[in-house]
Amino acid sequence: MFGNQTVNPGEYLLADGVWREADTRRYVEGGYDSVFLAFDGDVGRTLDLSFLLGLPDLRRVAIEGPLRDDTLVFELGGLLGLSLMTRSKKAVRLDLTPMLDTLVLSQRPGLETIGGLSALHHLTIDRYAGSDLALLGVKSELVYLRIEGRRTSLALHGVEEAPKLRTLEVVDATVPSLEPLDRLVELQEVVIRPNAKGEPVEPLRLEPVAGLPNLHTLRLGAIASASPLAAASGLRRLVVGTVIDDDLRPLIDLPEQVVVTVLDNAAQDREVQRSRPSRVGR
Repeated sequence: MFGNQTVNPGEYLLADGVWREADTRRYVEGGYDSVFLAFDGDVGRTLDLSFLLGLPDLRRVAIEGPLRDDTLVFELGGLLGLSLMTRSKKAVRLDLTPMLDTLVLSQRPGLETIGGLSALHHLTIDRYAGSDLALLGVKSELVYLRIEGRRTSLALHGVEEAPKLRTLEVVDATVPSLEPLDRLVELQEVVIRPNAKGEPVEPLRLEPVAGLPNLHTLRLGAIASASPLAAASGLRRLVVGTVIDDDLRPLIDLPEQVVVTVLDNAAQDREVQRSRPSRVGR
């Protein structure tokens, strides 16, 4: 997967992990520049990736399946896209692939080398164990960021170094504050989905994001108050877990084009739906 989008079979040469001479011919004759390998544990125990070094003009590689050592891919210095969902614990060497614009990988040693990827525009990190986003470094081209946590707390500090960011998704992690987002004027979608079984946290205050000019979608857990949404002129979709101050009038008064759902508080959701019957849907 790249940027949380399923690999398109029309763009990638798909293989089951057992690479044959016929696959090389298909790659060359089909004019491919991208390879997607998907396999189970049995294949991963014996898979040799050295064939990748012989593929001409290879620009994107996606590997999905358990593989102890996938580090050979970092010898492919001209890669533009890389997805490694392999569960490998070997250190990544992203300093050797400086042209990457798209990256998908899980928590593992070497993540700090992400900071040197200046061309990156799509980034997904699974099972991220960091406490903040300082590892990003300056990301002047980043437009999509997805972080899947481990039911821990994740401060968003560091994301302010991505001024073109349009989509931010944080899953299975609690976020203490949205304040680092307050200057990201290109933001269109913010999704924060803490794990339901995580430790209780303070509800989010919406002031840092309510005035962002391009924001059209907010999906959050508990919010302190809906009052700041009066400034969210471009909002089109709002999903919140619950409104702590129990004042639902700001939700009811949102423009009719805004679709609103209170996901975790049935009583609040019924009141909002009842008061906005023609304007609200799930």
